[in-house]
Amino acid sequence: MDGNNYNPYGPNGYGPQGPYNAGPQGQGPNGYGPQDPYSSGPQGPESYNPYGAVPKGPHGKRVGIGMAVASMALGICAVALFCCIINIPLAIAAIVLGIVYLANYEPVDRGFAFTGIATGIISIVLLIVSIAVIMTSPIVRSLQANPPRQDEIIQEYNDAIEDFYGDILDDYE
Repeated sequence: MDGNNYNPYGPNGYGPQGPYNAGPQGQGPNGYGPQDPYSSGPQGPESYNPYGAVPKGPHGKRVGIGMAVASMALGICAVALFCCIINIPLAIAAIVLGIVYLANYEPVDRGFAFTGIATGIISIVLLIVSIAVIMTSPIVRSLQANPPRQDEIIQEYNDAIEDFYGDILDDYE
């Protein structure tokens, strides 16, 4: 062997070739990347995924239900917190995630997305109804018609304290 002609990667310079690496540099027999001997799907440029991109379904949409589950979880939290203003961003996020899932993902399980959209809408409706009920209640109407003055409230508080602790306060004076 001549020292100048020795190539540790074999005669073609690509390394040893075996049954799993039939092409140059580990490419499969069709030249589109490594072939998994256990895969059963189609082999070709559209099926090889060198960067770990999201797999596509039969209709060309993404596959997965993570966004739909997040939509449902946010919608349920929004309904649980409808009496707080925090439900508005939760409901909006639930509605947006549900719509994005339905538009961009393979319809694996649409129920999660529809639940997220429905619960987001329900929580906003519940908030609006509860605000309307509170604003039309007789207590709020009487407070709006006759707002209490601060000095009257302080005087009533002092009178209540004096009535309740009157005997005790007399002993310390």
